[in-house]
Amino acid sequence: MKFGLTALLLAGLCSNLVQAAGDSCQHAMTQADMNVCAAKAHELADKQLNSLYQQYRQRLAADDQQRLTIAQRAWIGYRDAACRFETAQVSGGSIFPTIWLQCLTGKTENRIKELQKLLQCQEGDLDCPALQ
Repeated sequence: MKFGLTALLLAGLCSNLVQAAGDSCQHAMTQADMNVCAAKAHELADKQLNSLYQQYRQRLAADDQQRLTIAQRAWIGYRDAACRFETAQVSGGSIFPTIWLQCLTGKTENRIKELQKLLQCQEGDLDCPALQ
């Protein structure tokens, strides 16, 4: 059962990595190469998240900027704790870096979607924090 789950996770990772990290990751055969590709995919997602975060933060009043900072720090704590939990079964194994980075990337991509939605808020939208 563990092998099947790991294989499914790896298959999903590979398809995401091909899109996110380019052609060099399409043919990754070794665990070391897969780890490098997972790191590239995470780096791309993290850069996009940071860019969206800064764009959105600039649209907020000072009080809301502070609230966003607190929320983002809490999200980082959640992301890390959730990924520690979700990757515990492979902890210490050679596949761990790939699975860990896949988890971080997935959570980061979800946060990107949240920030993209917030960036689309219009003034007066009650579902969104007040914009400047």
